[in-house]
Amino acid sequence: MTRAPVHIARSRRRAPQDEHGVVLVQVAVLLVAIVGFCALAVDYGVLWVARAQAQNAADAAALAGATALAFDSVADPSIAEQAAIAAAGQNMIWSEPATSVDIEFPFPSCTVPGLPSPPLTAITCNTVSVHRDGTAGSTPLPTFFSRVVGVTEQTVRAQATASMAPANTTTCLWPVAIPDRWAELNPMPDTWQPTSTFIKYDAVGPPTPAVPADVYTPPGWTLPGSGFSINLGKLNDDVTLTLTPASFATPIAAGQFVPVAVPRLDGGGSLSNLASCGGAQVSIGDALALDGGATMEQVTSAASTRVAADPAASWNGTILRIQNSCSFGAPPCEVVSPRLVALPVFDVNVYEDTRRSGTPSISIVNIVGFFISSVTETSIVGHLSTYPGQVVPEAPAVGYISSFLRSVVLLR
Repeated sequence: MTRAPVHIARSRRRAPQDEHGVVLVQVAVLLVAIVGFCALAVDYGVLWVARAQAQNAADAAALAGATALAFDSVADPSIAEQAAIAAAGQNMIWSEPATSVDIEFPFPSCTVPGLPSPPLTAITCNTVSVHRDGTAGSTPLPTFFSRVVGVTEQTVRAQATASMAPANTTTCLWPVAIPDRWAELNPMPDTWQPTSTFIKYDAVGPPTPAVPADVYTPPGWTLPGSGFSINLGKLNDDVTLTLTPASFATPIAAGQFVPVAVPRLDGGGSLSNLASCGGAQVSIGDALALDGGATMEQVTSAASTRVAADPAASWNGTILRIQNSCSFGAPPCEVVSPRLVALPVFDVNVYEDTRRSGTPSISIVNIVGFFISSVTETSIVGHLSTYPGQVVPEAPAVGYISSFLRSVVLLR
């Protein structure tokens, strides 16, 4: 049986007239959402880029200020403030130099983790704030898409704190060890001079304590003992270095140095160490062997070469630092002046207790910077100074008052 075909009638629906323009409304809503997302992506991105740039500027400024506190501002903290402002200005915050800078010197000063608190009277750290927020002459950050919703500016601010810290290690030790300072009690108290002799035992016979006897107390974490300290008067004293008699038959005198063997990564000897950094770490607490091959002529010749490498440099007794050095030039000749060397300072008690055997022990209790002012055939005259170093946690160290060797730490 054949079925009859079924015809299905199709009808066309006609869009109602009131739906005209719906797409335009949807596009308008989407445009608002797109502008919002653009504002979030672009303007918020500007804010975060500027925030990172501001933090970089604050970090650089704080480190520059702490570096100045460690090496340049022993007598004048305003130098640290100038250094921080200059360092911040070399960084850009969204196409503008970071010129709006606030710097503070916290009191009491900052404590570096792992180190004892600094003396209450010491200025060892600085806190730097860098901002673009419309205050102190700064301009706010611009906006782009956010202007559509009435936001025409945004602000950013960053802060950093850095501190100088006592260091205990250097890779650039000059092979000239000097005795630490002692309390001069023989022949009478308070007469220590650059030519004083350390009298611990009677000059003749077996080692019998002298009466009165000079007293040496090594520097420690909290007290400087009788040794060299960083107070202003000592930095401005002339220090004259002369060679210790090779026989070690007599007690050590202030300023007499002992040539020592300093390790070098390239295996070089005395002349190499006098001319350049050895590269091997030497720390407070290490013992150094004597270098019997070094002569006064070699040491003074090396010192004269260093003076010739930085002839305009001199010691400024007012601000207690080097001035006019080629290391301050652009570009600098060296990281520090060629006339500034790091000297190991040895324990005079240990020296005196061992010298009679003919081979005294040189035990490092401190490391000081020494600026070479002038050189003769028989002596080197200079000034004690700070010197850059590193912190090795496992090595002994001295406190803020005694530390000439210094490093810089970014705290936050």
